[in-house]
Amino acid sequence: MLVVSGLNWARRHKRDFDGVITIEDPDIGFHGYIGSLRFHRKPAPDHLILRFFDLDYPLPAPHHQPWMHMAMPDDIERALAFAKQHDKLLVHCKAGVARSTGLALAILIEQLHDPDLALSTLLELQPIAVPNLHVVALTDELLGYDGRLRGVVDVWDQSLPGNARRRMLCRMAHFYAFGIPISVAHGRSDAPAVI
Repeated sequence: MLVVSGLNWARRHKRDFDGVITIEDPDIGFHGYIGSLRFHRKPAPDHLILRFFDLDYPLPAPHHQPWMHMAMPDDIERALAFAKQHDKLLVHCKAGVARSTGLALAILIEQLHDPDLALSTLLELQPIAVPNLHVVALTDELLGYDGRLRGVVDVWDQSLPGNARRRMLCRMAHFYAFGIPISVAHGRSDAPAVI
């Protein structure tokens, strides 16, 4: 059983699973992260904590900084190995929309070996999903799908005009916290600055 959720739901149900994957923002000192999920009482489920920002691509210069950690291949490998060891798995990030659904898609594609079926299964599990595109690209490369997984996600993404807006809303908190002009997020030069 695989469940994908946001942080608030995960906090209430975390002990219903034998494995939990938490994806949270990196603790980078001045920014930090708001909220986390930890197990303070034993026994507790196995818990894998991954830290990367919900960015689909590096921000354009001069906005992207070295501390803006995006998912790495090792994050995907660790999540896939962890998932194989658990029958009841919870994957969550803060909102349960992008990072967690990207990793859940990686887990599903490894199990199902079919990009279309993996995506449709993910959307049944989490209808509000807009999988992190960087995580999807890393998974595609790592598992040798030669662009097929990314292609399936791209076609689906473009078929739903609301997805672009939902992706934007997922990233806005990062842009605001980073002090980056909203025009970078919108791809427009006439938009006001967030700071």
